[in-house]
Amino acid sequence: MAQPPFYWEHIEWPGVAVAGGDTIEAAVWVAEAAYIDHVEVLMRTKHTVGTYTFSATNTGPAKSILVASSYNMAALTADVVTSLVLSSSVSDRTMAAGTLLGLSMASSDAGFDGDGIHVRIRLRRGRVA
Repeated sequence: MAQPPFYWEHIEWPGVAVAGGDTIEAAVWVAEAAYIDHVEVLMRTKHTVGTYTFSATNTGPAKSILVASSYNMAALTADVVTSLVLSSSVSDRTMAAGTLLGLSMASSDAGFDGDGIHVRIRLRRGRVA
């Protein structure tokens, strides 16, 4: 039986508050060549203090897969899944087998009060570029 043409990676962000100036990082190991074609974020309880930014980097070429280097999570609506705008560069979003996708969330305020943070990434099997 053939594998589906795409698969999802779902990351439930650690439920710890991030102190001001702190960053929580995670990595997704891409076991087979794939192309990232969709990224969604969700924050069940939206933060009310400081800034909170999300970044996603293809560690192969060390390039952001997002249209900007980071996404300001203040633009989210609480408990609503939001699709992020991705880089238009095919090579930025093409992952070689064994590559890491670096993810980070950074807070500017020790009073960070957001919770229930999730990231979902859709990868298409095979190389596009």
